[in-house]
Amino acid sequence: MNMDLLPKKDNEKLVIQVLQELIYRGVKEICICPGGRNVPFITALEKAEQFKLYYWPEERSAAFFALGRSKLMHRPTAVLTTSGTAVGELLPAAMEAYYTGIPLILLTADRPRRFRRTGSPQTAEQVGIFGHYAVFEQDIAAGEPCTLQKWKQNGAAHINVCLEEPLNQNFSAWEELDNRCTKVAHQKGDIEAAKAALDQFVQRNKYPFVVVGGLSCQARQATVKFLADYQAPVYLEAASGLRENPYLRTLSITRGDNIWKAAEKAGYPIDGILRIGSIPTLRLWRDLEELKGRINVCSISELPFPGLSWGLNYSVSLHEFFSVYQYSYAINKSCSSWLKEDQRYQSKLLALLQEEPQAEASLIYHLSKQIASSSLVYLGNSLPIREWDAYATREEEHENIFANRGLNGIDGQLSTFLGMCSCRQQNWGIMGDLTTLYDLAAPWILEQLKEIDLNLLVINNGGGKIFAHLHANKRVQNQHCLRFKALADLWNMHYEHYTHLPKSISYGGHRLVEIVPNEQATMRFWNGIESL
Repeated sequence: MNMDLLPKKDNEKLVIQVLQELIYRGVKEICICPGGRNVPFITALEKAEQFKLYYWPEERSAAFFALGRSKLMHRPTAVLTTSGTAVGELLPAAMEAYYTGIPLILLTADRPRRFRRTGSPQTAEQVGIFGHYAVFEQDIAAGEPCTLQKWKQNGAAHINVCLEEPLNQNFSAWEELDNRCTKVAHQKGDIEAAKAALDQFVQRNKYPFVVVGGLSCQARQATVKFLADYQAPVYLEAASGLRENPYLRTLSITRGDNIWKAAEKAGYPIDGILRIGSIPTLRLWRDLEELKGRINVCSISELPFPGLSWGLNYSVSLHEFFSVYQYSYAINKSCSSWLKEDQRYQSKLLALLQEEPQAEASLIYHLSKQIASSSLVYLGNSLPIREWDAYATREEEHENIFANRGLNGIDGQLSTFLGMCSCRQQNWGIMGDLTTLYDLAAPWILEQLKEIDLNLLVINNGGGKIFAHLHANKRVQNQHCLRFKALADLWNMHYEHYTHLPKSISYGGHRLVEIVPNEQATMRFWNGIESL
């Protein structure tokens, strides 16, 4: 027997076993970053009909694109890399998946184990490279089983596959893979403990305030019912999908700055914060860090993170929890003065938005009026999501608002947005200029998304203006004079440039729309806000 055939057959068996396991766990799409070591996987995948394949030259963007696909489809997507530094490029997306509970499979090809710690070319210590950001990890070689049975699909799973040379497998004896998929039983959490905690919270706090962060679609209806019964004032972030919900308008506080002072001035001294959903963007949440022992906090979320260095978080299925939770306490109506004052603020805000149409906040407001309510809207960090929360129209009910808020960073935003785009609705991504510069490789994938229309809007304010109010040193802002037409040309995108928004922004094909706010108008707007 030709001994060289043994590694070839071993590689084939190993690769087929891994692909079969991916199918069992619900994977239907794989992002491939070609390299020398993962060629056996690429050869096999081109024979397998079960997977939709995306090809990428750069691993970081590929991983965030896969993250977006997982978010869109509510099932794991895999990203396949070669060995070496390519593996390290997956870390930022793994970190985001960890803090958002998004299922993501990091499939990394590796050299045989005997090369570890040798410094041999294209050899890195890939096992354990993601630390606790991989909630499941398996290192396998020929003859060893691959199984994701213990993975709860609550973050990234790392499968490291050691492949022997030669790597020129042809899978000549290919047999079709089994299409069966094993359903994952998602954890409901300790609903009884969460009930007891919420009971204690509503009985203990006379002046509660509710903050609703990101919610899954399944959790929204039951959450609305609870909030309508509870009758406490509530701040609804855009990512909750409830910001403009008609059943909650009479309870909704819309002004996110100076909440503590506004509430106390209206005779509603907040004594408890109930957080529902993901960690809020709202500044009030960070203020809580300094209020330990002075205010009560109860967090009910589908994620296991309290979002503070103190306080407890009850991780449950929000749909399951609020479907069974019975609210039976006295309804608190003492917030009426605060709600009326907030309505007066909204009237003054709308007037200011009309007075300064070139201010950045006003551009977001007028833009939100143009985007159809059925559209998918992806909001980049850091200013776009905050400005949409504060200034987007409340006349349209935008329910499909998404963002990467696990780590609140600007990494991989374009790639995640592109991963979430589909033919089912219009797709609008709103990014800052530095966020766009940070992910310049993302539009590579557009050639493989020809059937999908999308608008990428870049709010170019010349740097990281979120820091303008925080630091006197302007170097912190990374100021620049760049324009984005060259990026649109590079990726064959239709380009438009506005300082004043037209009545209607065109939609169709792949468009990059650069919007440049007027800095003086923006400063006048901020001064006006402070005087309201």
